Amino acid sequence: MHKDMNIGNSPINLYKRLRKNELLSSHSYQHSYAFVGVGIHALDNLYPVLAHLHVPLKYVVSGSRKTADILTASSWQCRATNDLDEVLNDPEVKGLLIAVPPQKHYELVKKSLEKHKMVFVEKPPCRTSEELADLIRFPESGSVLVGLQKRYAPACVLLKKKLKNTDHYSLHYRVGGYPEGDALLELFIHPVDLITYLFGKAEVRSIVRTKETLFLHLQHENGTVGSVELSTAYSWQQAEERLTVMANNAIYELNGLSELQLRNNPIRIAQLPVEKITGYTPRTELLFGASTFIPSVQHNNLYINGFYSEVKTFIRMCETNNLKINLSNPVALKDTYTLLEEIGRRL
Repeated sequence: MHKDMNIGNSPINLYKRLRKNELLSSHSYQHSYAFVGVGIHALDNLYPVLAHLHVPLKYVVSGSRKTADILTASSWQCRATNDLDEVLNDPEVKGLLIAVPPQKHYELVKKSLEKHKMVFVEKPPCRTSEELADLIRFPESGSVLVGLQKRYAPACVLLKKKLKNTDHYSLHYRVGGYPEGDALLELFIHPVDLITYLFGKAEVRSIVRTKETLFLHLQHENGTVGSVELSTAYSWQQAEERLTVMANNAIYELNGLSELQLRNNPIRIAQLPVEKITGYTPRTELLFGASTFIPSVQHNNLYINGFYSEVKTFIRMCETNNLKINLSNPVALKDTYTLLEEIGRRL
């Protein structure tokens, strides 16, 4: 290496400085925020994102005074309270993030909208299509972002951009037991919302149910046909979610949210499979893949699974009043709720 070479001004170091400065400058906020809920999901998946983004939380709202006292005695750098009205009446609070038991979501979202607050709410935002329609009637309903994180996961966003001329798909969603609530609305809403997000409105052509598994045959308005398995008969430690889509004369495979592959189909001439004559070497292209080697944000599980982007999108909405970036407002969920309720009626 030449002695007079200025390593500090090398292209890689200039790039790193630009990236660092961009990250630091993005942590400037005009408003304050409040988080309603201190459950395990919030502590594991949402609060770490807020901390990384340096979002100025002014309040944490718990369901009991005892929990609020524990938070006050800890190192949390915000006010802990169990008085939601105190938060809703604070003009400095622009947005609320709600992650409480699902049966309370609808009531809290309505109460927040009545006070003209912007709202992030975990799924499901409500229990029925009627309640969803009630939320949509609020002029501010576009400022409600529902935490259906698959819509914000990078692999799903990329897949949606790639899909054209979709013919059919199969989805297998296999997890462990769910005794704590309504599996259809609180758990299966994730894969059901993913297919309405990717393929649009759907009707149930047939449905078969075993003890813990649903097998669905769906027909979408755009002509796409889907085969869906939704099951709680398996294991949470070995949960599996796999989506295979035939589109653009190719096969797209989404493995969980960590990997998206493209497999090209062999050529056919006048319906004759050329591979039977000349042979065929399958080609697989990795469109998206998570790395366990690089410890960056883009390879963190919270980013891969969409939690990072959904929270960041909500904060951007509040700071810029740009509602167009909201991929999961109540209006966007109408087809999801219609399909969920049709499945429920036919069980």
